[in-house]
Amino acid sequence: MIKKEPLSTLSYDNANKIIVCNYSNKFIDLDNTKGLLKRANIANTPDMLYINDNIKEIWFVEFKSSSKSNLDKLKEKIKLKKKIFAGLFLLYEIFCEKSCEYKDYKKFYFVVYNKEEQISYEDELLNLFDEDSERSIEFGLEDLKPQFLEDIFTNSCQVLKELFDKRFGIKFV
Repeated sequence: MIKKEPLSTLSYDNANKIIVCNYSNKFIDLDNTKGLLKRANIANTPDMLYINDNIKEIWFVEFKSSSKSNLDKLKEKIKLKKKIFAGLFLLYEIFCEKSCEYKDYKKFYFVVYNKEEQISYEDELLNLFDEDSERSIEFGLEDLKPQFLEDIFTNSCQVLKELFDKRFGIKFV
């Protein structure tokens, strides 16, 4: 069975005892869902999965309590890429056993981390889906677009909150 957990649980960094995104909205917990699979040795997966059937989008979210400088290290970049591919694989493994309606859905990936804001949240939110914006994809993930993912976001929990409100009408509480 697919397990859902609050964002505060999904974003909890056990090693550092930090909640990255402290909200009670529940989303699919990919880390515990992978236990349903026959293969227990697959790589770590993204922390959260959100599927919107109305606009045919799948969102993977990874929560990191690390700073940008730590996530920019080669080892961390490789870990993030492995999580992306493990999440894509897991999605097909779980949902494509009988039929695979999700294969045509657009897939997005959002790395939530402790970003030090240089511009206002409103400006950042307006730029999220503006193709002409200067929004950058960090941590070497830009080469996964568009072959594997429609788009990739690297930003704070606040921007994730505003994006989900604007895009899906989901208010984080």
